[in-house]
Amino acid sequence: MASEIISQKTWKTSTGKTVTVTGTITLSKTIDADGYSVEVPCCNINVDVDVEGHGRQGDRVTKLPKTNPISKLGATHQVGILALMPEQVDIINSVRAAVESHPAWVAKQERIAKNRREIAELESRRGPGYCHKCHSYCYGDCK
Repeated sequence: MASEIISQKTWKTSTGKTVTVTGTITLSKTIDADGYSVEVPCCNINVDVDVEGHGRQGDRVTKLPKTNPISKLGATHQVGILALMPEQVDIINSVRAAVESHPAWVAKQERIAKNRREIAELESRRGPGYCHKCHSYCYGDCK
């Protein structure tokens, strides 16, 4: 699997632990095809937050409710067990933006948008009686 680190930023917590935010893009992966290892192209991004001594925290940044006691200390979000201040959320978002600006990712998003437009156009040309449940012209007989 060929992964390329696009962006990596760090900061220290109030307890002195290092937090590392890493943004990577994977442009190929190895799959098993009936016992043969085959390398296939892909385009997947990953943004990972790692806290020294605690390991990976993932990338799911969630907003803290105002009733959370940590919010009184200035934290607005969290990722895993890590409470985040607004400037730390900005660091994570900047790493994500750097990865999402990679030309391969932009091209993939353009292909997805084009495919959605084409599917919508095809669906709009379906004649009366087309059933979206069974994907045929059953006129309601599939029920």
